[in-house]
Amino acid sequence: MKKPYLPYNKNLKEFSKEHRNNSTLGEILLWQKLKSGGMMGYKFNRHKPIGNYIVDFYCKALDLVIEVDGQSHREKSEHDRKREEFLKGEGLRVLRYTEKEVRKGIDLVIKSINDFILEMNPPANPQPQHTPLLKGELVRAKKHLGQHFLKDENIAKNIVDALSGQGYSQVLEIGPGMGVLTKYLLERTSFKTTVIEIDRESVAYLKAGFPELKESMVEEDFLNFDPASRFKDEPFALIGNFPYNISSQILFKVLDHKDQVPEAVGMFQKEVAQRIASPPGNRDYGILSVLLQAWYGIEYLFTVNEHVFSPPPRVKSAVIRLKRNAVRSLGCDEALFKKVVKAGFNQRRKTLRNALSEFGVKKSAGNRFLDQRAEQLSVQDFIGLTNMIATLKGK
Repeated sequence: MKKPYLPYNKNLKEFSKEHRNNSTLGEILLWQKLKSGGMMGYKFNRHKPIGNYIVDFYCKALDLVIEVDGQSHREKSEHDRKREEFLKGEGLRVLRYTEKEVRKGIDLVIKSINDFILEMNPPANPQPQHTPLLKGELVRAKKHLGQHFLKDENIAKNIVDALSGQGYSQVLEIGPGMGVLTKYLLERTSFKTTVIEIDRESVAYLKAGFPELKESMVEEDFLNFDPASRFKDEPFALIGNFPYNISSQILFKVLDHKDQVPEAVGMFQKEVAQRIASPPGNRDYGILSVLLQAWYGIEYLFTVNEHVFSPPPRVKSAVIRLKRNAVRSLGCDEALFKKVVKAGFNQRRKTLRNALSEFGVKKSAGNRFLDQRAEQLSVQDFIGLTNMIATLKGK
């Protein structure tokens, strides 16, 4: 039975930090997948003290503990048994994986966790598998998935109409929910529409309402989806009313596949949309602005008010369009470029001379950018700065 609170030993706080700083490779790999809501939107904590133990990963919303057992655990079977009994006695569920399992098969581990979560949280009033939700039956919005269903048909049509269709025919819709965008995508017969959805209620609803999607529905978390498994090398556009809790991660994935994604149209939290589209010299201008504008032209299309969603979010939304530009190479070390941009904005109140001190630029002369702040530099300025740093490193 779930207890109202978990026991906490404050003396373990420093040990928790030490564990975090000395994570195994398996723990690091798994944390990259779990952090920032990456596992179906759920928030996980790393190296969390519970009672007299420090667990590797903990999700409060799921009452779930995930442990990665290293080599040393082979000699700790009795200790682990007592630890697990204690955790289960506190109403927690425990999943265990070996260090080797995580290192050699992270995708299988993620799928296992994903399946376990879905089993723990079946849809409300679940239907028998052979009886999907009726078309007129509404899907319950789930907070942990960041679901806010768009109700306004005109806005939905305008979002779909924003796709130009230039240079591609494949379109991937992320999180279609109840199909408010899907219906208009299917009307554009030049598109080969695929939808990707993780919510089983939505999947059942879509199968009932859009039988033509039978062969083009992917039941998976987009953040773990491999586009090559569906599109091979073919270009595809992205569209969706993106869950706000993973919208930035979606965009970083777009960057990972920038040569295959010529266009993307999506609904974002208004502040995020403004940040992405912001020009230099604006306080909204940041890491995502630079990294995306290096490869895409960004258009802020229109603002969307809260009342057109169910349930309504607490913030305004906005629709933006990304169109791949003609740049095929930045003319610099692209990995270093990312590091420079991130380091510059991580201390955005400092001049770049101080923010980028780890790159050995503090005593450099003759570069006007170093005495400016990151938000004042354009993409081309950051490219020039990256090349200067690369020259310094090569000395």
